[in-house]
Amino acid sequence: MIEISDLFIDVSSLPDNGYGAFQLFFLFSVYGYVLMMASDMISNGSEYLLLIPAYAGIVGSVVLPILGAVPDGMLVLFSGMGDNAQTQLSVGVGALAGSTIMLLTIPWCLSIVGGRVDLDNEGRPNYRKSPKLSPQNMTSLTKAGVVISPHVRTGGWIMIGTSITYLFLQGPGVFYSGESTHDIAVNESMWALIGMFLCFVLFVAYLWYQIKSASDVDAGSQQDKRNRVIEEAIRRGDVTLQGVMQAEFKTTTMKRHLDENSPLVDNPELMTRLKAILKPFYAKYDTNNDGSLSMVELSAVFRDMGEYLDTENMTRIFNVFDRDHNGSVDFQEFVLGTAQFIKAHKKRYLTTRSGRGMSVIGYDNRALLDSELGDNDGGDNDNEEEDDMPEDLQPLSPEKQQERLKLRALYYLGLGTLLVVVFSDPMVDVLEEIGRRTGMGSFTVSFVLAPLASNASELVASYKYSLKKSSHSIAISLSTLQGAACMNNTFGLGIFMVLIYTKTLAWEYLAETLSILFVQVVMGLMTMKPTHTVMDGLWILALYPLSLLMVIALEAVGWD
Repeated sequence: MIEISDLFIDVSSLPDNGYGAFQLFFLFSVYGYVLMMASDMISNGSEYLLLIPAYAGIVGSVVLPILGAVPDGMLVLFSGMGDNAQTQLSVGVGALAGSTIMLLTIPWCLSIVGGRVDLDNEGRPNYRKSPKLSPQNMTSLTKAGVVISPHVRTGGWIMIGTSITYLFLQGPGVFYSGESTHDIAVNESMWALIGMFLCFVLFVAYLWYQIKSASDVDAGSQQDKRNRVIEEAIRRGDVTLQGVMQAEFKTTTMKRHLDENSPLVDNPELMTRLKAILKPFYAKYDTNNDGSLSMVELSAVFRDMGEYLDTENMTRIFNVFDRDHNGSVDFQEFVLGTAQFIKAHKKRYLTTRSGRGMSVIGYDNRALLDSELGDNDGGDNDNEEEDDMPEDLQPLSPEKQQERLKLRALYYLGLGTLLVVVFSDPMVDVLEEIGRRTGMGSFTVSFVLAPLASNASELVASYKYSLKKSSHSIAISLSTLQGAACMNNTFGLGIFMVLIYTKTLAWEYLAETLSILFVQVVMGLMTMKPTHTVMDGLWILALYPLSLLMVIALEAVGWD
């Protein structure tokens, strides 16, 4: 029977010289790149699901945390599946420790730097002033920082609480430290079984907390994250504004407040959501920051949102948007006009096949004018013009867009997961071989290198969210990093528990366990501070090399 490992080069057979070392690091680069791309695919697939209103709640609170833990989980799993599982287990421990500690330090510091704003006289971040970061404070270590929200503080305590799972393995490991590896494995077996159930319970409890927080006071952060995904999807041309908002109409909460004849502005929930989605598009084309758009700028905004209109229709829409008839459209007029545009065309987003593919039929803008006058009948337009779309942005109906998003999400999730499963096993072999040849040990190599492949997307995403410089965006960035640590404490360590119990392996990683616990406890306590300054971020960054030095020092004195 052919195994996955048979499809790849046996790294132990490579020459034990410079040429062999080059081949080994080349293989690491290739496998690492594939795993990094696979992680991005899983992340992108999850974000596509966020664009589907019916799935958004469960995706944001449950699916995203689980799928984010898959790359690390697979490295852990395959580290204990081979013939020399006891030796290769160090690769999995290094990957898990490196992932947890790296995510809690490097991107946390970058999020503080990216999201920092001026502090007021009482040391609190001031998110209301403009500019949010003064030029004189851009290089200050103590006069700029970010707020630590109640949600992040709660996440800190949860992270510390879930880290107790390590004690169910390490406690017996210390007690039986004087016996042989096999005897330790046998004695730890029952503790691993108990720990496995504890990991499962805490895993389910954490997901329940995520679901609950998504529907309670922390829903704002969850919705901010989804709005950001929607904004980027519209810019990429994956969906149009029309397609997004028509899908929102079908959600349960929307149906309770909106029928075919009610004005869109009567739905505060939908208007708030629409404002959040529209704001970055409006700001992009308000180039002179005067708080208004000309007709040319408004036309550019519509094109950017995937809504292509001819000149005549655009002129009509501009006249309706410009409620005070001053020749420009402010943000409030823009939001109200767009809401009216969407509602008036709820049943008029028609498509037809043309020789060049899909094209959009001109909008019936008399319906928009009629809705302005309170007439919801709308009338018909027999002289609609056909406006050919660019081939790379050929629109689909809202229903077709949702179908395409589902298929694209499944494609990315399926392919990403498949690549992770296929390439995790050879990556474990490569990391172990690098550790052996360099004399650094497989734990150290995995600690440093594995997160580069499995967690690069989380690092970039947290920094990008922080750049919005709002209390919600920094809460998203930091709570996402805490969530990754909690998933490693439950999902990742739970896989270790299964391996140790089913394959009778020994957990002999005292120094590594203490290092992981040390960083998580410190970071949990750090979240009790109401504000994190740039100086705090640098201290947090220092925990990353300090944790690795801690492992080396403890092992040097026999705590291995």
